[in-house]
Amino acid sequence: MIIIIIIVVAVIIIIIIIIIIIIIIIIIIIIIIIIIIIIIIIIIITQSSLAAALSSTSSSAAAAAASSTSSSTSSSSS
Repeated sequence: MIIIIIIVVAVIIIIIIIIIIIIIIIIIIIIIIIIIIIIIIIIIITQSSLAAALSSTSSSAAAAAASSTSSSTSSSSS
């Protein structure tokens, strides 16, 4: 009878340990997924800000080029 109780307690302890290990693995997977999502969001934000900065600099460069060409044409016509 005592041996049966010891076996039952051992099985219950093993099941509890397995459940705890599974919960820890699930938590680690969730943390990894959250970190990956945060990294993707940071990459998207940096790329969009870089694209905005590049577009603003290119548009200002285009505006400067347009103004220089218009001033050169006006000086040549005069």
